[in-house]
Amino acid sequence: MLGSPAAGWLSDRIGRRGVILIALGMMGPSFLALTLVPNELLLLPLTILGISAAMRQTPTEVLVMDTAPAHRRATALGAYHMLVQQSGGVAAPALGFLASLVGIGAAFTGLCATLGIASIAVVLASRKL
Repeated sequence: MLGSPAAGWLSDRIGRRGVILIALGMMGPSFLALTLVPNELLLLPLTILGISAAMRQTPTEVLVMDTAPAHRRATALGAYHMLVQQSGGVAAPALGFLASLVGIGAAFTGLCATLGIASIAVVLASRKL
């Protein structure tokens, strides 16, 4: 309920790419916080994860619509939604399997490191665009 309106407001002020980068930047630390905070505070990193996911989705959809040719917009948006929705169905069992192999703390720490590296790569790639 907070992420999408906040993303729209921020996107109008700082641009879509900036909001997407902020949202991606919030994900790594919040995943790391899941492994570090006591159980009583788990709601905080989970809330930040939810807000960052919603913040990323709104400007990404608009960016896809803006950059796709007019006759391909529905196809591009459909492909985006397919990738976003289906990746959760694959990622959750994969993370569960990884957690059963190495432990939940190590799995989330590895995920945090991966998201951090991906965020850095996105920032570096966006500077070249």
